[in-house]
Amino acid sequence: MPRKITILALAIVGLHIVGATILGKSASGALLGNILQIIASFVATYACFEASRRSARLGQAFWILVGVGISVWGLANIGWTYYEVALGIEPPDVSDPD
Repeated sequence: MPRKITILALAIVGLHIVGATILGKSASGALLGNILQIIASFVATYACFEASRRSARLGQAFWILVGVGISVWGLANIGWTYYEVALGIEPPDVSDPD
């Protein structure tokens, strides 16, 4: 199983490099890059939950927490993709007090 995840991770990185080289900063390049990042985050989430299943006590809690954090990043990236590709604008900075 670790071999499959390694091959998948290398494929995602390779596609990201090829997409950035060929498509550049175009809308389709942004879409491809964001989709690859979303896929990578959910692959990492799966790997964390598998690691938690094999761990005991504190290790299990750690891997679950890391997996949830990575999956939240993936979900946030879906929203970022919507703003960047569908709406064609940069997402608002909600942490800005102005």
